[in-house]
Amino acid sequence: MIASTPIGGSEEVILNNEIIFPLVQTIGLKGVVFTDAGNAYGADETISLDNTRFSAGAGLRWLSPVGPLRVELGKPFNTKPHDQKSLLLFSFGGPFQY
Repeated sequence: MIASTPIGGSEEVILNNEIIFPLVQTIGLKGVVFTDAGNAYGADETISLDNTRFSAGAGLRWLSPVGPLRVELGKPFNTKPHDQKSLLLFSFGGPFQY
């Protein structure tokens, strides 16, 4: 809780848009740029763009011999005081479209 306000919800709305493009085709290295939007809401809350978080970022994806790897950096547009200012993600073997 932050300032006596619970964080989270029982309902969620998520929108993701990605553009994936080849960087080094011989080794299967790809780039990605993305935008995300979404938030969690309580069952009694109205979904509103005022409460929706928006972010964008870029990253690298590689279908390595041991499985898919990715590193991505995301930056939020409309942060609240308790939100992260950016997020660096490393993923190994995660489910992503390649």
